Amino acid sequence: MPPKDKKKQIKDVKQAEPILLEYLKRQNRPYNANDLYANLHEAISKTVVVKALASMGEANIIREKLYGKQKIYFALQTDFDKLSPEEVAALDKELEELKKQHAALSTSCSQVEGELSRLRAQPLTSDAEKQLATIVAENERKASKLQGLKEDGKQMSEADRERINNKYRKYLQVWKRRKRTAGEVLDQILEGYNKPKKALYESAGIETDEEVKVDIRTFETV
Repeated sequence: MPPKDKKKQIKDVKQAEPILLEYLKRQNRPYNANDLYANLHEAISKTVVVKALASMGEANIIREKLYGKQKIYFALQTDFDKLSPEEVAALDKELEELKKQHAALSTSCSQVEGELSRLRAQPLTSDAEKQLATIVAENERKASKLQGLKEDGKQMSEADRERINNKYRKYLQVWKRRKRTAGEVLDQILEGYNKPKKALYESAGIETDEEVKVDIRTFETV
């Protein structure tokens, strides 16, 4: 596409005004200066477009409105023939249809924005892959540990179990015997002791099974 020839641009305000006015009347809709500059294919210098619109607005040749931070311009509606009741009704119907379309598009837009927010909250594919790799590795580690524990359990023979149980029962009997012997000795001492049993136990530093919440009977069922 050949470059635009800037020398052919209209740079005279008075020459630009009728061109802009004719375009605004023909389109009969609001435009800002940038829109008119682009729609007229840059045939008029942008500076001249701005000056011509401001000049016509001040002269009440066109209407000027401030919309937000920018100015918009449109043709005077008195320049057009009045619409018939049928044309007004048709425009009202078209307006209602456009309002419905706008409402539907707004709802659709809200749904899309909600879905977009939900997707943005999800981890990126790369992050999800890293998390998956970490979980898989952790599962494999735990599975390997579980398998090792199962195999260790299988390696214990019946003879080993019996040997351990015999040793356990032996030490349990020793505990019972010593407990009984200690009780008998303490009872003999208490016969000539002029203080309560608790005082004797405290002075001798004796700690009973009951004080440490140990019941020897629970070990007999292991």
